[in-house]
Amino acid sequence: MFSFFISSSMILIIISILITITSHLIIINFLKIYGEKKGPIIASTFIGILFWFSMIQTYPKENINNYWSSVFLYVAFIVCYIEFFFLINRGYSLNLLSEISNNQEISKKELANIYGGGKGLKWMFEKRIDNLINLNLIKVKSNKVFLKKHLILVSILFYCTKFFSIKKSGL
Repeated sequence: MFSFFISSSMILIIISILITITSHLIIINFLKIYGEKKGPIIASTFIGILFWFSMIQTYPKENINNYWSSVFLYVAFIVCYIEFFFLINRGYSLNLLSEISNNQEISKKELANIYGGGKGLKWMFEKRIDNLINLNLIKVKSNKVFLKKHLILVSILFYCTKFFSIKKSGL
């Protein structure tokens, strides 16, 4: 028979997770810090951890494995939450939908100009190219872009998608 036991340290970590999410939403909304800024997520994570460490002193002492399990649960949550948060902030289509929603009726040209907080689609393209260069994934010579040699696999995968007629695969 399967039994499921939630320890007091697990309950505490769930409360810490809720405090982390709440503090993150408060920070970004009240201080109006939007976008891919790392400060709010670091501060909210610190608040959640601080709460957990301060409260753990008041909870009954349990098996040390329960505490480690709750720590790993919190770390896994933070990694997933950060990935989710940056995904919704960086999503190209999501940003376009957001701009359309904020401006109701807008032409394609106006949308291209106001994308990225008024920086435009060209800025986004240049930023992505610069990020790929900084990550050492591509190189630019004479205004031409090349994959680094160790990324030839990416181009092989791309040609495989064409060979197998896979459309809209993201490659």
